[in-house]
Amino acid sequence: MANIFSFDGFIPVIHESAFIHPNATVTGNVIIGRDVYVGPGAAIRGDWGGIVKDVSDEMLAWKTDGTALYQALPARLHATLHACEPLREVPSGRAQQQLSYKTWRETQS
Repeated sequence: MANIFSFDGFIPVIHESAFIHPNATVTGNVIIGRDVYVGPGAAIRGDWGGIVKDVSDEMLAWKTDGTALYQALPARLHATLHACEPLREVPSGRAQQQLSYKTWRETQS
């Protein structure tokens, strides 16, 4: 059984077709709809405002692009992730990191 908690009188609403992993936590003013998957270690907190709304086709396309980035991440990590000692100051001429992802709000402006 997942960790489901009411908070400040708000009880999460979870559709019967949704899957909430037993190691996930859902708290407060949260509404989880049809066929939603909440994975292990996730914490969905509706303690400072409401969470989960209908998703438009535009939002789904944005999410699909984000999923593709995560699917490509393991290969990048295998190729470039190395243990290191931290630098103590920013070197002059340090390259700027390329932005490969925009938040939903950034795509709306």
